[in-house]
Amino acid sequence: AVSSLSNKINSFYDSFSDEVLTYPSTKNVGVVTYGTTATIQGGGGLSNVGPTISSWYSNVTDSGKTCCSCGLVKAKELLDSNPARGGHVTIVFLSDGGCNEPDTDPDGAATSAALALTSSTAY
Repeated sequence: AVSSLSNKINSFYDSFSDEVLTYPSTKNVGVVTYGTTATIQGGGGLSNVGPTISSWYSNVTDSGKTCCSCGLVKAKELLDSNPARGGHVTIVFLSDGGCNEPDTDPDGAATSAALALTSSTAY
């Protein structure tokens, strides 16, 4: 069952997505969800259709775990598989808590993933 916190998070994401899609520079949006692991939603594609984007995050639940490095690594995979030729890419990293998986990120995986978060695909 989706908890009250998850409902609030999804409501925020709905408003945020609607706002992002009003910007003329927004061409496509991808969604990565993460908890103990991370998943690229929508089959790894991008969309500029609000209801499609909403469907990608509408099943987010609060597991109590936040693997930031997992989310960032998947965001990099999404960037690499959907290059923004000649355009700018913006990543918005949202979390419902501090990085605590695995065990408060003792090996710095989240920091390493964030530092590597540029598309490695050459054009």
